Amino acid sequence: MIVASSPWLMIILSSAAELGGTMALKYSHGFSKLTPSLLTIFFYTAAIYLMSIAAKSIDISTVYAVWASGSAVLVCLGGNILFAESLTTYKILGILFSMSGIFLLNKGGNIE
Repeated sequence: MIVASSPWLMIILSSAAELGGTMALKYSHGFSKLTPSLLTIFFYTAAIYLMSIAAKSIDISTVYAVWASGSAVLVCLGGNILFAESLTTYKILGILFSMSGIFLLNKGGNIE
């Protein structure tokens, strides 16, 4: 069992696991290849488990937003690196807006 030393670390690890699951999903070719299919299931399960640990001590709205945005950024970059997908101006802007949104969510009620 993983000891949750930091809920933010759990979100980072969860996003990394989601990246692994999504990359394996692409390699699974619609779940027609066994090993990538099993890796997809493993990584997605790990991602949800790690996110649930973070949700014990951080607001779920923040946990999910940070996880989803962080994962989307990682998948965008992973797709570019592993599958030579384009990294367009719109994708770069999306990454920047996601990062801005995460910053604002972390500030939460502290902005007056």
